[in-house]
Amino acid sequence: MLWVLGAAGFACVALVIAQASRYRHERTVKQWDRLLSPGMRFAVQSLELEVQTDAAIADSGLHAAQRARDRQDLAEAIRLLELSCAAVERATPERLKRLRAMAVLIRMAAALVPVRPLRIRDYHLRELVALVGVGAALHHVLVSALERFLLRLQVLGIGFRLALRVLLGARRQAAASPAAPRPWGDFERALADWKALDREHLETFKALARSLESEG
Repeated sequence: MLWVLGAAGFACVALVIAQASRYRHERTVKQWDRLLSPGMRFAVQSLELEVQTDAAIADSGLHAAQRARDRQDLAEAIRLLELSCAAVERATPERLKRLRAMAVLIRMAAALVPVRPLRIRDYHLRELVALVGVGAALHHVLVSALERFLLRLQVLGIGFRLALRVLLGARRQAAASPAAPRPWGDFERALADWKALDREHLETFKALARSLESEG
């Protein structure tokens, strides 16, 4: 009985600490937001629009493809699925290029906005769940803010490649067997994970912007 109470007490303490850490992180981010210049705010807003637009295009293609598949118009379903995949395939190299640029620029910042590890609960693919889990574990081992920032960039880069690989594989399998449910499920999960990575990529860009602007 005592060990049960002890475990429950430990869980409660861990939850309180996690919530407090989250509150401090959010408060710190809001404080750094006030440092952004109008030019940097415009860059952030432009990227936000790009992320939202790419997600909307990919979602629209997938949902239209699913509706065509439901009415047994398999040729149209595959055509629309390929449009959805093409949106992600076109956007991914640009995301990877930006991540590489951020890895260079972040070393120029005098101070760094604290970044949190990616959340396992946001992902569905086994490969990405494993990757994010390893990244979260390493995040707590690393000491410096720069190391944690660079780790986040590496996890995002690998994650984008993994999600795109699953998307392309699911698209090929769906084209070969349009009536099979598994490729469609894989595609939907991979797209959801790609969008989650893209949102984190946006948050990382915001953190970079805050860090660089702090020098002024």
